[in-house]
Amino acid sequence: MKQLLLIGMILAIGTMALARDWFVSSKRGSGREGTVQAPVKDLGNVVDLLAAGDRVFIAEGSYVGRGENGSDEITVPVEIYGGWSDDFSERDPWGKYKTILTGSRTSQNFAITPRLSIKTDKFSTNVKPVAHKVVVEGIIIDHGPRNTYTDDKELRIKRKAAANSLFSPDTNAMAITTGQQGEVVIQANIVINAAASQGAFAFFPGRGGKVLVKNNAAINNTGFGFHLSRSFNSTNAAEQPTYTFENNMAAFTEKYDPFSQTQGGSAIKLEANVKYTLTNNIFALSDFYGIDNAANAKGIVLRDNLFFGNVVADYLEFNTKMKVSALADEARGIADGKGNLLQQANLKVSQRWASAYMARNVIDRNVAEAKVSAPNTGANQLRSILGLNVQGSSLAADSEVWLPRMSLEDALSVIGRYGDKFGPFIPAPSKR
Repeated sequence: MKQLLLIGMILAIGTMALARDWFVSSKRGSGREGTVQAPVKDLGNVVDLLAAGDRVFIAEGSYVGRGENGSDEITVPVEIYGGWSDDFSERDPWGKYKTILTGSRTSQNFAITPRLSIKTDKFSTNVKPVAHKVVVEGIIIDHGPRNTYTDDKELRIKRKAAANSLFSPDTNAMAITTGQQGEVVIQANIVINAAASQGAFAFFPGRGGKVLVKNNAAINNTGFGFHLSRSFNSTNAAEQPTYTFENNMAAFTEKYDPFSQTQGGSAIKLEANVKYTLTNNIFALSDFYGIDNAANAKGIVLRDNLFFGNVVADYLEFNTKMKVSALADEARGIADGKGNLLQQANLKVSQRWASAYMARNVIDRNVAEAKVSAPNTGANQLRSILGLNVQGSSLAADSEVWLPRMSLEDALSVIGRYGDKFGPFIPAPSKR
């Protein structure tokens, strides 16, 4: 048995040693060669050719998947780097050279699976564990074109649809599942407009997995901005996955639908039997909680994070709701909770989108605000956060608005550092 295990590990390592680089360009791409001189047109066209350890470099542009299906599914550990110029000489992922993964809801090949899915659980198993690494960096995922809205104003997503008609996919935008001994690095990515039932970003590391989530933003999504989960459950601390979650931002996280009382609506979601270090993040404007720890995770390091505008509470621990000021006294799952701040920040979005967001009819929202002391969630404070100087909007208070589509320009105007301490850094332009 040990000999078979050793042979399997040698074969896997040999496969990764043969890894290659792939280049993708929506403008110049053709065929499946994938070189700098002859890039492929879409990542989805070569997912079947990717091998463990391959690196993929994706140029600026909008990508809709193979056959415009709007979904890329990869089953080996790879590294993906977006934000390149078309000749791959320069990089500016949130500026000049944006790599946008999206889809077309009218495509006959439309898939409701996650926009980007990487699964290595069959590559590295309990029987044949193989150390491996997954990287996703510099990618923007916009589910707006994948969603179905009730009309061309794009103010309300369509959750259900009649037979043979379209609805908004409620899957993750980015989902990473690793096998044993997996390392995951997620940096400088953005997800917007995802109508998820769970996480817009969702991670499921295996036994002993290590996950770094740094400098990312989840803006205007349902479900959870980030679901920091696991694919392996153990009470043995040595086997538990470990997360380092720093300099991220989750804002405008809506619950699944206006009537939901439990589903989604939190900036991040934690799980039991996982180790967490959460520092210098922004958890803001969630319909329920900044942090959902209903699963009762223990030993959390929660330092120097900014909270504001979370309607029900800033932190949920099992069934106890808390604001930031109560964490030191009441939170049993937080081992180190210093430096966290509840302070309003002003977000720059267009008046049209701000007015639409304000017009949402969140069922029981006012009841929640009356029952729970959560500062900065009232209508006047929200108008101030969104830069609306006068009460009301051009939309009626009972307008049918849910997950109004946000432009990438609006999202980018929101994302950044606040107070020189919290949230993502804008990636600096660089050369190859």
